[in-house]
Amino acid sequence: MTSETLWPAQARQNQVSVDIVVEGISDWHELFSKRAALEREYGQLKAGQELSFLDLLTEEARLNNVSVERTVLSHLVERGYKLEELELEFDGNPEQEKWGRCTWYKEHKSYSSPSRRRKKSMPGASPESLSLACSMFRTEHSGDQEFTLMSMQMVGAFLVRLRDPEFPVPIIFRRVVLSAPKAVAQAA
Repeated sequence: MTSETLWPAQARQNQVSVDIVVEGISDWHELFSKRAALEREYGQLKAGQELSFLDLLTEEARLNNVSVERTVLSHLVERGYKLEELELEFDGNPEQEKWGRCTWYKEHKSYSSPSRRRKKSMPGASPESLSLACSMFRTEHSGDQEFTLMSMQMVGAFLVRLRDPEFPVPIIFRRVVLSAPKAVAQAA
């Protein structure tokens, strides 16, 4: 992508280096390299155009004004890849921007002993679900903070579209580590 083709969210993400690791895969781009002809027009993409799945996700990101990384990670999590590590920054909200770099707690005491508010909103939720819905972060400048990585409209996914009113704050990714779904891991 040239700087002329970038949309605001991607231009902002490109200002920082992001490390995406999918355990067992040498390059995450491999997961999206399969090519096919597009059956119908999608955004600026024309029907019949041959493109990779990554090309399609890039257009989805452009249409939603989110980063390609966010769309790719959302797709992977929706397909059963598990979040293992996450380092990010929040952008566009002055209060959260003050937090600086944030490192997600995969395990946190609040995930296994949820507060009264969490019990009311997510009765019976597993610690893994709570780690996405009521995510705790170690922040660079503001101690531990809570933020949701899950949209109620996309249960099972932690990365959602900017248009989603549940998740209006843009995220700038720094490092993401995912493990493959068990079926994929067993096939490898």
